[in-house]
Amino acid sequence: MASTAGPSYNGEPRTLGQHIATRLVQIGVTDFFGVPGDYNLQPAWLLCCTSRFSAVSWQLLDELEKDTGLKGKWCCNELNAGYAADGYARAKGVGCCVVTFTVGGLSAINAIAGAYAENLPVVCICGGPNSNDFASNRLIHHTLGRKFDFMQELNCFKEVTAEQPVYICVCCNLAGLHHPSFDSSPIPYSLSTKQSNPRSLQAAIEAAAGFLGGKQKPVALAGSLLRVGKARKQFMEFVEAAGYPFANMAASKGLVPESSEQYMGTYWGQISAPYVSEVVESADAYLVAGPLLNDYASVGYTLGISDAKMVRVDPYRVTIAGGKGGQVFGCVRMDDFLAGLARRVQKNGTSLDIFRRLYSPPPEVPPSAAGSPLQTKVLFKRVQGLLQPTTLLLAETGDAIFNCQKMVLPEGCQYSCTILEALLCCHNHRYTIEVEIHDGPYNKIKNWDYVKLVQAMHNEEGALYAVRVRTEEELAEAFIYARNEGADKLCFIECMIHRRVRIPENDRMVLR
Repeated sequence: MASTAGPSYNGEPRTLGQHIATRLVQIGVTDFFGVPGDYNLQPAWLLCCTSRFSAVSWQLLDELEKDTGLKGKWCCNELNAGYAADGYARAKGVGCCVVTFTVGGLSAINAIAGAYAENLPVVCICGGPNSNDFASNRLIHHTLGRKFDFMQELNCFKEVTAEQPVYICVCCNLAGLHHPSFDSSPIPYSLSTKQSNPRSLQAAIEAAAGFLGGKQKPVALAGSLLRVGKARKQFMEFVEAAGYPFANMAASKGLVPESSEQYMGTYWGQISAPYVSEVVESADAYLVAGPLLNDYASVGYTLGISDAKMVRVDPYRVTIAGGKGGQVFGCVRMDDFLAGLARRVQKNGTSLDIFRRLYSPPPEVPPSAAGSPLQTKVLFKRVQGLLQPTTLLLAETGDAIFNCQKMVLPEGCQYSCTILEALLCCHNHRYTIEVEIHDGPYNKIKNWDYVKLVQAMHNEEGALYAVRVRTEEELAEAFIYARNEGADKLCFIECMIHRRVRIPENDRMVLR
């Protein structure tokens, strides 16, 4: 993309902060999430009176906002800013948070580590100490108390950043510093993407087509790294050309359209619907695009699939039959491979026919008796009715994620492992999963008045609807309000769930 940088801001020479802002806009960031702190807020002369750059040292946050294409969104703490940048990266492609040195960076690092685990491109920018202090004998605030050593934060971030996320520390006296390369025509932004090796790509396609062509009952699975490989469209091209039934793995729900006639549901080992696990585990071959087979995704490494039957497609590598006979092909992009294989694969609908014979619709959840306590299955039946193509459904780990896996997402509905028309707080008075693992007094938690907590944070600013419901009738009334009068409000619904309700999927996961 060509640079959008102008020659100056109100006649001022362009600065390092403005140059960083330009680069952020060029990679797709239009909003960053920040928390003001002295190292990213105050002019450098307030932080180091000896700075020879004090005359041109301005606040980092102000310099970033001078770019008309970039706006700051201000958060209450750095962890929130980091998670907001994580969510922004999932929705927009890349996110950014801006915090202060050490106390801010170490607060944000848990969110950045999560982005690292999820392969999300997040930029974490920290305002840092004056560059002159690095060679001084001063003890600086917001460090861990050792003279000459300002690198503790950097060393921590080294463990959770690489190509994505990234960490940038900007010394407070440099944010407002001018350099000629920042002026009217800075070097255009250019970042070359990884390309497939043509010979390796063709060899992988031919080997996979031959492997799958000799099987009777092949299926396809979509893993969470399908997002990293930017290959959702190509995956669907492949399954449509192949005629295979397909399922998503738990962490990839929402990455493939559930309206397809070939879609089976979620494959999650013993937690799967019986017809899904039967079709997948009885297959004699499976193409698995982007699997991340950790203990959670594999239900304690008990999935009934084997490498010997698998064409495994990682973002830049294809492995066939576990690599037996040297069938490992590097420098192969996932999207290129799936698009090429779609043109070569032989159509085979045998497994799809088996799935259609085995499929049984989930049982209907009957209405609750008037005044009876709200149950989890009733709550999620009502949530299913709320889902629209424009809905973003976020499920927290625990009961919510198990129940949301059973939902049918309309075309266009986004899912991530929390916002519908309403934010739902499922309040069942205890730690449910921990109770099933091992019960004890530590699982009996102090129950807050979450409605009043949200009202306190609201503090009469903006539009809020907060209510507590205990029955299906009250829940239905709250949902009706959320979709109508509350359409432009943050709707918070605290759902008081019967504490004795157990989730079968939770029990099976714990037993693993």
